[in-house]
Amino acid sequence: MPQPIDLPTELVRATTLERVQQVAERMALAGQQRADAELETERVARESEVRETHNKSEEVEQELRRRNPYRGRRRRRDEQHDTQADADAEQAEAAGDEEPHQLDITV
Repeated sequence: MPQPIDLPTELVRATTLERVQQVAERMALAGQQRADAELETERVARESEVRETHNKSEEVEQELRRRNPYRGRRRRRDEQHDTQADADAEQAEAAGDEEPHQLDITV
């Protein structure tokens, strides 16, 4: 003789099976997302890692020299001017006749 069906027990079984399936699906999805995140992190690390340094190209230096040919000369000219100004100041001190010019501005 067939057993009578207990409705609450059968509903609990069906609900439990659905929840177990949902948990399994969520675990699989979380694992896939974790794997994707790790791959993305590795890709970013590989892209941002410096593998080798590149030397300056001669073409780049020629291009810079063409654009600014007096770059080094200006600095030398300033140094010569500074040494000449120092020499003039020493001569004025040695002469002793003239007082060095001093500008004093008070506000």
